[in-house]
Amino acid sequence: MMDSTVLDAFVVLDDGVVERPELTIALDVATRTICAAVLRAKGTRSVDAALLLAQMMVPAPMRPGWAEALAMERSVVPYERLLSVDARLEGAAARPVITPKTIVVDQGKVFVSSSFIAACGSLGISVQPAPPGNGPAKGHVERTFSSINTLFVQHVASYTGSHTGERGQDAEGEACGRWPSWTSCCRSGSSAGGRSVSTTGCGTR
Repeated sequence: MMDSTVLDAFVVLDDGVVERPELTIALDVATRTICAAVLRAKGTRSVDAALLLAQMMVPAPMRPGWAEALAMERSVVPYERLLSVDARLEGAAARPVITPKTIVVDQGKVFVSSSFIAACGSLGISVQPAPPGNGPAKGHVERTFSSINTLFVQHVASYTGSHTGERGQDAEGEACGRWPSWTSCCRSGSSAGGRSVSTTGCGTR
């Protein structure tokens, strides 16, 4: 299941502009695992949705500064046996490497674009649009977005809240997390399956 949401926080972009970033994720409904994630400053494009496909199907390398617990060799999977089959798993993070059969999407133009449909078709993946105006059809991914906001985003200094009653007096002025830090949090968070994400560098309060 794929979907996008604008996060309830401000971030400082490389050019100094303050924006609310948009997060797009691929969620495995069976395990509630975030298989891939893309964070964009000003709207997700169809190429970003296609990037999620690539992330799901290719092992993610461990990055400097990541906790060792995020390494695939530290997970419960039979790492040595898998490594003997696919050498790309050497030094990989513990993120699932899968080829989905079906992807459920909403009616957003990013997910029904010809380029995304063609990318899925070339990989033998069927695209199943959710009925328009049917919230429960996307309940799993909406709940995941809610958890991201409550377990991670609300601890950021520039948290805006879901409405003005939850917002500080100067949330935009408090934006101190730089864009590279946010993208790093996004990568490590998706590798952790969304279970545990450090807010270091994102302007925690």
